[in-house]
Amino acid sequence: MEKGRHASAIGRDSDGGALLNRGTVIVREKLAFIELRSQILFPVSSLKDEENGITKSATGNNKSKYISSKWEEEKKMNHLPTVEKLRGCTERHYNCAQSLLVPFRDVTGLSEEKSDRLGNLFGSGMHHGGMCGALTAAVMILSLAGFQKDTSTAMIREFKQRHDSTMCRDLLAASAQKGLVRKEHCDGLVYEMTRYLDDVLGKNEHAERNNP
Repeated sequence: MEKGRHASAIGRDSDGGALLNRGTVIVREKLAFIELRSQILFPVSSLKDEENGITKSATGNNKSKYISSKWEEEKKMNHLPTVEKLRGCTERHYNCAQSLLVPFRDVTGLSEEKSDRLGNLFGSGMHHGGMCGALTAAVMILSLAGFQKDTSTAMIREFKQRHDSTMCRDLLAASAQKGLVRKEHCDGLVYEMTRYLDDVLGKNEHAERNNP
């Protein structure tokens, strides 16, 4: 009889130990999950204290600075990589206007196909040496983004101050005198207008824009 009770007690103790072990595993798994989630939401990053040159872990106030800086970085517009890809495309030619309108379709709201077709006839100064295709496309992008003529006029004025003209034929002639090949010249203007648009659009992304 005593032996039976002893055996029964051992069985209960064994079951209780098993339950305790399972509970411990569950707690450990939950702790591991919480730690993993915290790493995803608040990644630890080494931030340099500019004042004393000490590298600190992104915790406390440093963590807030890290998240804030990442947020500011992500808000900045940067269409240049896409523009460079189109300018370097060997399968087909994207003229200066298309090279801006297609990448900036996230700003204009146009589809890729419509952006491509819209810029099709604006290359080479509308095929007669008129206004630079990159500048023309930049004006269209600002217009579709809701800016008024003051912003567009300022952009054109600054462009003319930098290059002495807005006309494709004059710009090409001036670049030829400097020994630049045509593609190098056009690529430079397209990249210049890309950076200009990114800067203007980034600064006014959340600003109120009046209807014309």
